[in-house]
Amino acid sequence: AGVSRLVTDTAISYKMPRKKEDNKLMANVLYPDCPQPHQNNHRWGGLNNSAKALACAQLATQSSAPLCLLTADIHAAEQLRRELPFFLPDEFPILYLPDRETLPYDMFSPHQDLISARLQTLAQLPHLTQGIVIAALPTILHLLPPSSHLSAHSLQLAKEQTLPIDQFRQQLVLGGYRHVSQVMEHGEFFIRGSLIDVYPMGSNFPIRIELFDDTIDSLRTFDPETQRTIEKIDELTLLPAQEYAMDEEAIARFRQSWRATFSGNPLDSPSYEAITEGHHLAGVEMYLPMFFEETSVFMDYLPKNTRIIQMQPLNAQLDKFLSEVNHRFEQYRYDQTRPLLPPSQLFLSKDGFFSQLNPFSCIRINDNADHNTHN
Repeated sequence: AGVSRLVTDTAISYKMPRKKEDNKLMANVLYPDCPQPHQNNHRWGGLNNSAKALACAQLATQSSAPLCLLTADIHAAEQLRRELPFFLPDEFPILYLPDRETLPYDMFSPHQDLISARLQTLAQLPHLTQGIVIAALPTILHLLPPSSHLSAHSLQLAKEQTLPIDQFRQQLVLGGYRHVSQVMEHGEFFIRGSLIDVYPMGSNFPIRIELFDDTIDSLRTFDPETQRTIEKIDELTLLPAQEYAMDEEAIARFRQSWRATFSGNPLDSPSYEAITEGHHLAGVEMYLPMFFEETSVFMDYLPKNTRIIQMQPLNAQLDKFLSEVNHRFEQYRYDQTRPLLPPSQLFLSKDGFFSQLNPFSCIRINDNADHNTHN
């Protein structure tokens, strides 16, 4: 109801302009000015309430390139996610990168549903030709796994495909899936005889795979509560269950990196022992770079022709978040059983963030400006 009220008020103000400036603003909202490729000092102004979402929606439908909308905080990202569908055609692609909803250096991991949604968005981003992706500044300051992690640990399944059960079980475990007695959440699987239940990351429903010998006879989505079939499908993609790898190569790299980074006996740390034994440690995301030769950032996943729109000024929120990261690092760094990587190895710096924006065509929305400007 609140969003509908905002939309109605905005529409009235633009349909009934009382000044020449209002006429100009209406034209800008319905036909937003677009920057040239790699122009990163383009500005929009005079947009209030839902007019920002309307202008972005108009540009998205008129453009052959994807738009990335960056908000200052998670609340603004969620609000934008709710508003945009009012102004866009049905089925217009809107992707959203959820936050992990954990604080820096927390000792617990994100909920599986959040990990699922994050992995689904990251897997779709490089292939986005038209559409909108929404992300909040605190979310994209975290370093991410390289895109090769998703491709290397994803599995393609299709009817009549050969699928040896033992080999498939091992692939699921290496991909971070957990064996349970009944599949209820993302990242779980259960094998009984010739039936395999698995809840793929990024999927709305779990999948039941029925085998005939070692061949896939059928693929069906089902309701985990009633166990009833929803629909039959011909193929699916199984994304990895975590943002880090847990195969032998990744664990060996983790152990080597740990010994090179932290002093003391590694066996004194329960975290080191848990990962060495192949267990999924709560809060292990704070060691993510140690599983890979190199990490990526959010902008690495965006298509090169993406236009980035900064929905609010970001400097103040950027300083605030990085200050909180440093504070929490100083607060927890002295626990020798759980040594921490410094912020520079887990988060983008302020200079690093803005340098990552440079290759893209960028628009900044200035709440204090009266009209569109570009320098």
